[in-house]
Amino acid sequence: MDGSANINPSISLNKSSLRRNILIVSVLLLIFVTGIVLFLLAQNKETKEPTVSLTKEYDNPFDKNTQYVNPFSEYKNPFDELIK
Repeated sequence: MDGSANINPSISLNKSSLRRNILIVSVLLLIFVTGIVLFLLAQNKETKEPTVSLTKEYDNPFDKNTQYVNPFSEYKNPFDELIK
């Protein structure tokens, strides 16, 4: 009678380890899906067009004739004149 009342311990151990494994896989899957959703939401925020518009066009305050620098001309240091 004693033997018939006991449940096989290897079967109950397998059921509990199966439940634990299912729980672990479920939690890992939930974390993975949450990470993907957060990544996609962050990508959506970055791709939106800016909504700020300029109300006034600013003119260049500098003289256009003096802005060009010839890259082939020799550099002239203004302090070289002081040393002579």
